[in-house]
Amino acid sequence: MNPNKLELLSLAQLTDPALVEHVAERVFGTADRTRGWFARKLSREVIDNDLSFVIADTQGTSTHSACEDPETWAGLVLMGAPPSLEDTARCSSLGVIHRLHGRGVGERLMEAASARACRAGLRHLTALVEPALVAYYRRLGFRSSRTLRTMLGFGRATSEASSAGDRLADNGNNGNNGNNGNHTAGTADHNDPTRWSDGTVLPRPSQAAEAWTPADFGDQEEVCAWLPEAWEGTPASAKWTLRGPDWFAHTSREGQSRLVHRFCLEHHADRDARLTDAIEQLLDRIAVAQPVLMFGCDGATSQHLGARAWVPAQTCTEMRLDL
Repeated sequence: MNPNKLELLSLAQLTDPALVEHVAERVFGTADRTRGWFARKLSREVIDNDLSFVIADTQGTSTHSACEDPETWAGLVLMGAPPSLEDTARCSSLGVIHRLHGRGVGERLMEAASARACRAGLRHLTALVEPALVAYYRRLGFRSSRTLRTMLGFGRATSEASSAGDRLADNGNNGNNGNNGNHTAGTADHNDPTRWSDGTVLPRPSQAAEAWTPADFGDQEEVCAWLPEAWEGTPASAKWTLRGPDWFAHTSREGQSRLVHRFCLEHHADRDARLTDAIEQLLDRIAVAQPVLMFGCDGATSQHLGARAWVPAQTCTEMRLDL
């Protein structure tokens, strides 16, 4: 395969953009991905078919045929323009099959996507980059912004009440397992799954996850967050909101894990103490031993969680390119 004779095709040109899943799995591997993972990614990360490309080997075939045949595709760049980012495009994925590494194919894909984003009136491009690829993105003109981590903890509630949200999600509903705001951090009462051991009553789970609104408290800190569009694009059967007296978390089921899309805390003079309490309450609402992933934690939040037995599951550098 001659990299100089590869042809760039936008996803809008393809007969079926969903077929890009095939090249994505050749580039990134299948791992333990759940069925439908790629369609979910396209939806939640607001991938724009006009801003995204595959690169194809069209030698001996027509462009039209290449648009129908994922076996000819050798790399991809997936780009979106989430409204919440205003004038900024977001690179969700950039990858090339292994035998073409180091031959300028990734650069061609990124240049095509960047040029298309610029023509669309976008002014910036952002990407979350693994540590090993930071130098590569810098060569493409990106500059580092900040380090973000996905932190891993584990649920510890052992009562039937603690997993009510999980069961509702499995049944096509959504649970709100928060208590009435009086419980700080304790264990559930196994003899009465509607109450905590201190007597606090757990309300019946709600039937709908809450919307991602700009501010749920009068004065709140967004401790960590993904994209509002990712929350909105998550199937209703897989998401629900947990609440405490001065915090809330938008969470979803991701395989066997619980992902925290957004964690917000009402401002307090003693922020660290209140954050500790809130995190303890969060874990008390999630089934024992279930992995809990807190996405998008900055350095201070990561350090705070690390001191409480959370560990980094993934580290990325947020990088930015001015168009």
